[in-house]
Amino acid sequence: MNSERQIFPGPGAGPAVSRRSFVLLTGATGAAALVGGAPVASAAPARPAPPGPLTTAQSLGVNATGYDRRMTDAEIPGLLRQAGIGLIRYPGGGNADGFDWRTDGPFTWPLFVQLDQQVGAAPLITVNYGQTALGPAVAADWAADAVRRPGWDSRTALWVLGNEGYGPWEIDEHPDSHTPQSYAQHAREYFEAIHRADRSARVGFPMTIDRDVAAGTGTWVPDPDRWNRTVLSANRDQVDWIDFHWYPVFGVPVLSNAQIFETVRRIPGAMRYLAGVIAESGSRAPVFVSESNISQSEIVYNAQPVAALYAAATALTFLSHGAHSFLWWQVHNTDDMNGDFGFLSDGTGSPGPSATTLSAPARAGDRQLRVTSTDGFHYGHRFTIGSGAGQESRKITAIGGGTVLSAPAAAGSRTIHVGAVVPFAPGTEITIGSEATAERGTVKTVGTGAGAAALAAPAAPGDRTLYIVGEGMGGQSIPVFMPISLAPGAQVVVGSGADAETVTVASVGTSSSLATTTVAPVSPGEKTVYVAETANTNTGVAHYVGDLMTVGDGVRGESGVIVAVGTAAAAPTTVATGTRAGDGSVRLAQSANITLGHAIQLGTGAATERVTVRAVGTDGTLYLTTPQRFAHAAGTAARDLGTGITLDRALRQPHPAGSAARDAGSGLRLTAPVRRRHAGGDQVMTEGTGVTLSGPLTRSHATGEPASSSGITFTPPLSAAHPEGTPVNETGLREPPPNTPMPAFWGYVLTSELTRPGARITALDSPLSSVLAFGSTRPGTTAVMLINTDDAAAVTASVAGLASSGPVRTLRYGLTGPVITESATSLAEVRRGLALASESITVLVAASTQDGQALTLRATEAS
Repeated sequence: MNSERQIFPGPGAGPAVSRRSFVLLTGATGAAALVGGAPVASAAPARPAPPGPLTTAQSLGVNATGYDRRMTDAEIPGLLRQAGIGLIRYPGGGNADGFDWRTDGPFTWPLFVQLDQQVGAAPLITVNYGQTALGPAVAADWAADAVRRPGWDSRTALWVLGNEGYGPWEIDEHPDSHTPQSYAQHAREYFEAIHRADRSARVGFPMTIDRDVAAGTGTWVPDPDRWNRTVLSANRDQVDWIDFHWYPVFGVPVLSNAQIFETVRRIPGAMRYLAGVIAESGSRAPVFVSESNISQSEIVYNAQPVAALYAAATALTFLSHGAHSFLWWQVHNTDDMNGDFGFLSDGTGSPGPSATTLSAPARAGDRQLRVTSTDGFHYGHRFTIGSGAGQESRKITAIGGGTVLSAPAAAGSRTIHVGAVVPFAPGTEITIGSEATAERGTVKTVGTGAGAAALAAPAAPGDRTLYIVGEGMGGQSIPVFMPISLAPGAQVVVGSGADAETVTVASVGTSSSLATTTVAPVSPGEKTVYVAETANTNTGVAHYVGDLMTVGDGVRGESGVIVAVGTAAAAPTTVATGTRAGDGSVRLAQSANITLGHAIQLGTGAATERVTVRAVGTDGTLYLTTPQRFAHAAGTAARDLGTGITLDRALRQPHPAGSAARDAGSGLRLTAPVRRRHAGGDQVMTEGTGVTLSGPLTRSHATGEPASSSGITFTPPLSAAHPEGTPVNETGLREPPPNTPMPAFWGYVLTSELTRPGARITALDSPLSSVLAFGSTRPGTTAVMLINTDDAAAVTASVAGLASSGPVRTLRYGLTGPVITESATSLAEVRRGLALASESITVLVAASTQDGQALTLRATEAS
């Protein structure tokens, strides 16, 4: 650190508070037994997580963009205060690397400062690193302007150099853009410029993580660890804090609640990794999670009640494991109810609300409705049935439709394999067969449907990994997603005819990316492959360190593991000034982004040669590591080949320019090795894992017979009966009126009960996987948040060890009651047991009268 600047106070700085020991005891099916109707808690106490750092006024934050026209609406400051917002990031997001703070808007820099003061929040400013015309001097001017603003406090303000500079989706006009060596070099100029303008400024840079941990963060980043270590080690004396983004899901897949909340369990490992890299560098920089949502793409769950649970669980898990702050992306978003990221509604989307009626009575306990029409109803959306005091709120898990059997189903079987599973969910009444062969059953569980793919790389006898060509998913056409039919447990037929064999999937990794091509010949013995593209988010080309890469097709195809990903080739150019054999330099017509280490191809035919750049002169002259072997006249063909992709082994065969080159991903791991040889491009077929029924089939059914459902399947089951004609309504795609709080907002309101400044947050270890629990203690107050992530089953929880001078404030929110309700609960009720509704949050706030008691929770599925 610069000795003239105060070191940033890391997590935990602040007044000391007494600690309370939190222990979570839970039990349910598989974790407890019911004896005589009474729950019996698991015998061994659960191990509590280590206590987290103290919270600050900036523990919760949100993102606002400079292009958000609604940020000046009169109600915004009050809403942000209500949600506990203490840190606001501006002007983005991806917008930041194209934003001029002096002129751009409509939510201009002065208006942002005004809002920050109205909310009482600290600012987090994302500097435009991407556009070189708005370079370090403009960033320094911004910092200088900030310190002149009344009320500006450099002790809480933060600056970060660009948004996600590691990603090829961002603007970056620097040479060797998005590479760690380029960012490490050029970011230093920004660090130093801002620190000169304000010696107390807190400046950070973005770190990232592997796509296997957070796919929406790490996809298209070739080597996250190299980025983190290179940039931090080169700028350790300048880095005051670490910027980190958390998007655990990539794309728009169909996800169960269990899959959504499994991502929360990855956070402790992610924080340990970041802390390890920071500590190894000798830095003490704290981590701020300045962007998070479920997916980096608009996904239906963002705008539904489950987002409140996700926001609360993710924020508290990060804060309890060392993060200084957690920020939601974003205040407003212009998508619709199938994927709006927004904290508050933007009022966009079409069409609006949808309505139908029951075409048959519904009974208490039903999970499927027969309705007059399903038009305008959407998977994943919340809907209501009934009106007034008898209205119930539920979540759609399937809309009626049809498919066909992809494999024969024998009488007595409880599993059917189908072409698609979309029309089915637990509780769906399914019709199998037609006319005389038709029979009905009820769906118990849903796996995957049938599918087909192709091998991205050859497979040899003894191999236990199959590399698979990716496909588009969920409306995204980019073919980089592993086909969802290839799930653990699925049987897969590889090859065709006499060469076909059946294998079983043990685990699923990543699929291949789209192929690129070589731009220069590859000779036997070479390890570096020069390619037209290394990463392109529009085409699906990507390369990752550790993945297998294939070069060439058919019998000439071979592969190696990627150990380094450099830069792609530039467009062809020409020699600007003629050279002689033996010259150690050359000038090209176009050389703007050529830097040290780039390979340059000069000449054509027999006079073609490859040289390497050791330095670049101020006039654009390229100085070479070795003399040229041939003379090259002005106008001779030339090309910057970049630094290419390096493999772990030398290639054995020659590959001409234009050969296919592809990152094959990490593939499918099999339970047993393949026995035959299969070429790249061979077909891969699966029946999927299918649909399990609650009872056996009474007759056999042939491949191709229909399987169908009707109406709306939902969760959780109905609590009451509803007669034929009862209204059924959902919001459709149109958002509610502008600035209406969205689910994540309510998650923040509840989370803020635990993040008052000076609180100690602890993630409570729970042997019941569907329950996430957190404790928070500060002088005089203890708060507990209980999150039931199961969208089908309620839980009864009793809390012991909570001491209070009066009734316990109890706040609830969830799928069946998507507004926050507050009530007073006696300590006796808390100890006897509280009902945690399916997909819900319950917060208990007690005025503490004792310290040092263990807080224990017992939970069991509600009867």
